[in-house]
Amino acid sequence: MGGGKFRHRTSNKGAAKFNSGSACESNPTRSKHRSAATAARNASFGGAGMLAVEDRPMNSAADDMLSALPIHSMDLGSSSKSMVSEGALSKLSGFTACTNPAFDSVNRVWKSGSSIQAEVVSVLAAIAEVIKERDGKETDVEYCAALMTALEGSSLGNPRRTAAIAYLLHLIVRKVPKEVLQAQFHRFVQILYTKLLENVDSTEGSALKNLISVLGIILRAQQASVWASANTRNMLVSVAALAAHDKPWVRTMARRVIRAVLTDPVTATDNGLHPASGAVGQLILNHIENFLARSNGDNTNVVRYLCLLEGVMHKMPANLFKKMAEAMLKCFAISDSMVKCSSLQCLHRALQRQPCDSALPTETNALLLTALRQLGSSVTDVTVTAYWMQALAEAHVCLTAKDSKKSVQQAFQTLPLFVKIFESGNEQLAQVTYQSLTRVIENCIQDDADCGKFLLSQLHAAMTMKSASVWKFILRAQMKLFEACGDGLQGAELTKVLEDLARLRQSDECFCKAELDFTIGAAVRHIGVAAVMNVLSLDVDPDAAILSTDFTRSWLLPVLRVNIHNAPISLFISHFLPIAMKIHRRLPTLQAQVQRLYSTFQFQLWELLPSFCESPSDLETSFPDIAPILGAALNERKDLRMTVLNAIRRALRFSLEPDAPAERMEVMSRYAKNFMPIFFNMYTGSVVDGGYDDKGVRLSVLEAIRLYTEVTPAELVTRYVDSAIAKSKDGDETTSTTVASQKQARVLDILCALAKVAENDNISKILDTILPWFNSVDTNGVQKKAYRILEEVIQRRSNPEIEHLLETRNDYIENALLKPIESISFPARASYCSCVHMMFDGCSTMKEVMDLTQKLIRNIIMLLDKDNNVHTRQNSSKCIQFVCSKILDLVEDATVDTPSAVLEPVLSKLYELTTLTANQKTTGDIPLHVARSCLVAANIIAQKQIKVLNTVATAKMISFACSWIAEGRAAVRILAIRLLRVLCQKIPEVMLQQFREQILTTVFEGQLTSDLTIKVRKANRLLLEVLVEKFGVNVLQKYTDKQDWIKQMKNIEKIRKRKLRKASGEGMEQDGSDDDGVSAISGSNVSGRTAGADTILELLEDSDADNDSDSEEQLMKKSRVGSVWLKNEGDGDVPMDLLDSSRMMDQITTMNPAILEKRKKKALEKRQKVEAGFQFSKDGKMIVLGDDEENEDKKQIGKRKMRSGFDGLGDDEDDGPTRGSKHVKENSDSEDGIMDDDDDDDRDAKTYVSRAPSYGGKGIYRDTSAKSQVGSSVGSKKQQRSKQDQKQKPKQKGVQPYAYVPLRNKTAKQDVRQILKAKRKSGKGKKVTF
Repeated sequence: MGGGKFRHRTSNKGAAKFNSGSACESNPTRSKHRSAATAARNASFGGAGMLAVEDRPMNSAADDMLSALPIHSMDLGSSSKSMVSEGALSKLSGFTACTNPAFDSVNRVWKSGSSIQAEVVSVLAAIAEVIKERDGKETDVEYCAALMTALEGSSLGNPRRTAAIAYLLHLIVRKVPKEVLQAQFHRFVQILYTKLLENVDSTEGSALKNLISVLGIILRAQQASVWASANTRNMLVSVAALAAHDKPWVRTMARRVIRAVLTDPVTATDNGLHPASGAVGQLILNHIENFLARSNGDNTNVVRYLCLLEGVMHKMPANLFKKMAEAMLKCFAISDSMVKCSSLQCLHRALQRQPCDSALPTETNALLLTALRQLGSSVTDVTVTAYWMQALAEAHVCLTAKDSKKSVQQAFQTLPLFVKIFESGNEQLAQVTYQSLTRVIENCIQDDADCGKFLLSQLHAAMTMKSASVWKFILRAQMKLFEACGDGLQGAELTKVLEDLARLRQSDECFCKAELDFTIGAAVRHIGVAAVMNVLSLDVDPDAAILSTDFTRSWLLPVLRVNIHNAPISLFISHFLPIAMKIHRRLPTLQAQVQRLYSTFQFQLWELLPSFCESPSDLETSFPDIAPILGAALNERKDLRMTVLNAIRRALRFSLEPDAPAERMEVMSRYAKNFMPIFFNMYTGSVVDGGYDDKGVRLSVLEAIRLYTEVTPAELVTRYVDSAIAKSKDGDETTSTTVASQKQARVLDILCALAKVAENDNISKILDTILPWFNSVDTNGVQKKAYRILEEVIQRRSNPEIEHLLETRNDYIENALLKPIESISFPARASYCSCVHMMFDGCSTMKEVMDLTQKLIRNIIMLLDKDNNVHTRQNSSKCIQFVCSKILDLVEDATVDTPSAVLEPVLSKLYELTTLTANQKTTGDIPLHVARSCLVAANIIAQKQIKVLNTVATAKMISFACSWIAEGRAAVRILAIRLLRVLCQKIPEVMLQQFREQILTTVFEGQLTSDLTIKVRKANRLLLEVLVEKFGVNVLQKYTDKQDWIKQMKNIEKIRKRKLRKASGEGMEQDGSDDDGVSAISGSNVSGRTAGADTILELLEDSDADNDSDSEEQLMKKSRVGSVWLKNEGDGDVPMDLLDSSRMMDQITTMNPAILEKRKKKALEKRQKVEAGFQFSKDGKMIVLGDDEENEDKKQIGKRKMRSGFDGLGDDEDDGPTRGSKHVKENSDSEDGIMDDDDDDDRDAKTYVSRAPSYGGKGIYRDTSAKSQVGSSVGSKKQQRSKQDQKQKPKQKGVQPYAYVPLRNKTAKQDVRQILKAKRKSGKGKKVTF
């Protein structure tokens, strides 16, 4: 088992007995981690982890610190920018006298069980007490001065106190104004630097981390003149040296401080570099050179310094930058791949930050690019190659920003190196190559057509047999190239690429069809559909005497439909439309099968029209040519109406874009008089043809009418309005027939569309026409149409003329909206609610809103009931939210009109509707629709506005929710429970404690049962989760003794703690992780079996003697999955020319050509048997079966197939496994003779069974692998003939019919797999896979 060390269990009989705790005299006396865990547990359970200030015993050490504080030194100068809490209590006021909110984050440390939590609170309490005794105002400056003094007086032997003071300084120093930090710079720096040196080797890493952070904040706040001093620069160099510290957080903080200081633009000199960058850079360079000078040195420190350098290298002086780059390139002379990757990553990230000319001159950049390119030949490791490509690409991007011509010149030498990486066939490396090429394409060769053509040729040449597994990345790179260079790629190179890609795409064995479609689609979109169609024609001749049914380019039409963009409509008129029209004329003369094919083909050609009209480049000139054709198609071709309407709508949207020129809108407006009558007739006309989608076309026509009205001339709109009003009145007189009423409704839809653009006079005529329909009670939806028209009119009230019209017709609007909700039909309520919403939106004063609220709030609330449709309820919910927000926004004096007071009309109406009357004794007597509506409204208000309500209004809302929780109707109780849950979530913590008794008593005692229905139980579960989070299980258990509730509480608490543990564990891993290491490029080599192991024993299985064979099998499977074959369809004696890329592309396939040919041959034989009709015996006699004999023979064949595991879905027995079958390894051996077959072809066949046996638990199981051979889906005819011979063969001695599994496991923990492995090792038989 791998040779590892394992613990051996031995018998302890006769061993000496020791008392608990005295088994070993060397037991450790420290329990640091145990104490921290205990403190965290006590804090989480609300134990006595902390005591209030008044209850704490006197701490002599704290008193000594207080007496040592020179309070007079705390006065560093007043500043108006200093933030004071203004008397507000912070979260720590219960443990300290501190009221400064800057220390609120200490509460997080207190809850986490940190080892210095007691010290932090003790120091903060002492500082706050001293400041208050001296009549301080607790400003940020006072706290900073006091903490600095405390830090200066802290002793070397108490690192935890130093860490606590440093942590508090880290919180407050960033709040101190820069003027104060600059004035006290020398004193602060002296204290911090001294403590920094004292704690370099301290075991308490948090002290050093926070001291570095405070020092960084102070250094960054200084002026540029401070850095002229050598002492200040040396201080920063000392901080940089800590970037190689042993503790991860110290290294991280040192890197952050160095990067923040050196990249600060305020203190930079005229050349953009920091004065101290040279000193820091020299330190790092010395460490790199010292590492290179040693032959076999430890690479830990140099990797850490390189990690620091990657963030500041772009701010180094030019001479130092060049030396650093040379030192990094020298790292390739050593064999340490970690240092190579770190160096390349440092260069990559430094170049990503675009160094200025003072750091990286153009000449140095060009030399660096040349040196990196020369190193490419020496790189063999996959990971190093990936980092090398990224650094090389960024060097090109930097050179492009400085001198684009030089970059393009060097690109002709660099791009072949990138493309050559594809030949490795490594998928992960190919992905990095694609990313690097994308970076170069987008930034370097985007504007250079020659370089783009060169890269296109290189990428096309890279599509070889070696790179077949990564063709998708090559094609993606070509897509990016098409997108960046556009039509500049037109030429012989593009023609060859498109022809080869098309030939590859139309092959039956093509294995990357999706990527090819995307690549050719990118060429269509960015280079142009005309350029692509000049190379790739559809290969269809509509004038041919006999139309071919072999559409080799049929895949091109969907690609064109999706990717046509900015194409001229004239191309459709000249190229695609003639083909479609000629084919349509010939359809009646074609055979049925050919007719179906070409009918679909010509329809796909017409489907290209909407793509051409979406963003045409010649709409102004070509639309007059195609408009008559579109009109004729709408009238004559019902099958094309949806396509033509879609094209017209897209053209209209294109002409209505904000930046559209006037000519574009004018050409569409010119044809309104032609298209609008056609649209009206199509929409109002009745279609009798059952095979025609009348509804879909009508909706499409109505949308086209709505769009076309926006460009229709005003005189045409007036004429159409008059005609629609006349037809609607004619329909009103003859509403007895169904057809007439439907036509009237459609006319009103057209009138609604015209109301969006009609002028003032026409709007008046429309309003007068629809007035009687507001009181209509018919079932044809006339009332709904009236409210829809009114909605469109009110929506235009931003127009001054329409606003004046609505003011003059105020009584008209009120009569329509102030109707009882019961008199409005259900279909009309959504539009009614939209009208109400827009009326509230038009109110500008509080009085108007309040008056409208008193009149309409009841109707809005009642529309929330579930009896209404979804659209109505959505509009009502938005309206209530808008009304509440509008009321709060219009409050002028918040001290007089509090939110609770102004929202009282809404809340009072809510409570009034649910108040019991004299005839109602319980809430169950209130109508269901009223109860549901009011509770939904209460949920909405609680969700959005509960935080602004005062205690009185909140108490009413809680009482309202509690009064409904005992409701017997499940639909009502669910809403009440949800309301209570929302209140518990939204109410502030302090206010929630005041209502704890009422809420918990109602929840646990107010409900007779918690599971009235499944939905009620789910609602109670969600409510209980919130209560457990707010109050805790211990508090909740005091209010109930029902086992159902208690069981759920404990379960919820368990799940919650599990989530917290998981989250804290992940957080600790993320916080503790050091980013010194190099990010991994290559994938993990851990097997899937190891990753899924549940126990140590299963994990150790991968290290046994069979691991080699398993890994070989896995490698074989992987190789089979990604295998690529070459077909040789020509003469077998003629060798294939692998240098001919075009022929090679046609011959590549991912399926074994021999198997493919075998399947085709069997399918042909089967078809010939079927077509033959009769069977023949061996002597050539024809066998004619009667109907009864034939049926009986079919039944026998079906039974044999069922016994053999067939489901009748396969074409032949050798075609492969049935769907859903599992692979079983062959359980045969030449010695056993269980399956002795001389057919070489059948020896290579895999064995499949339709169902594999499942094992579990303990006991004895029969080995059924021999039986599974009978159910194999690869059973050939010869195997079937030899079944009887196999049964008669005597069994060998080595064959055992049973595999024994002990019923009781007394010794070692074994499972079925381990026992079978032992059998395989001892016996000669092959493996059996379960």
